[in-house]
Amino acid sequence: MQEAGFDYIALGHIHKPEIINDRMAYAGSLEPLDKNEVGERGYILGEIVTTNEGLKKTNIRFVPSSFREYKKITLTADSSTTNGSLKDQAQKAMKDHGEHNIYLFEIQGVREEGVRFDKEGIKAIGNVLEVVDKSVPDYDFDAIYRDNTDNLIGLFIQKIRENADQGDVAKKALYYGLEALLGARDQ
Repeated sequence: MQEAGFDYIALGHIHKPEIINDRMAYAGSLEPLDKNEVGERGYILGEIVTTNEGLKKTNIRFVPSSFREYKKITLTADSSTTNGSLKDQAQKAMKDHGEHNIYLFEIQGVREEGVRFDKEGIKAIGNVLEVVDKSVPDYDFDAIYRDNTDNLIGLFIQKIRENADQGDVAKKALYYGLEALLGARDQ
């Protein structure tokens, strides 16, 4: 396209602004259209000038102009994190990144065994579209195994550890399976 001789090529359809080179750009959308469109939105400002040598020179730049952005923010949990401290963390992030923006929070890290984070409480702060909890219980796997070597829980931990070379799959299976088995035991 660039070889066609145009001074400037305005590309469309892609909502994320991107300058390809000094004569070609995706303008993007002026405002984000859905939650997957995180980051700044705006327009491309361009100028075509003729140099003293009679050559045309194109200058383009992105100008942020959207009123709000979708912001994806990670909230970090540890075994001492409470619902209140997690909500405080979300409120601080919103203050730091602009309270007018729309937030997608993802909770990462570990949480105390049995704790369920109050995602709806975080949403109730306002301007929070989504809260995804990807935290895992802070299990002491060695202690749980020692206490359960003679039952299904111990056998489960042993079998998963034997397949530890499966990486993330084995890790997820260990957490999900242990959570289910411990939950069933407590009922």
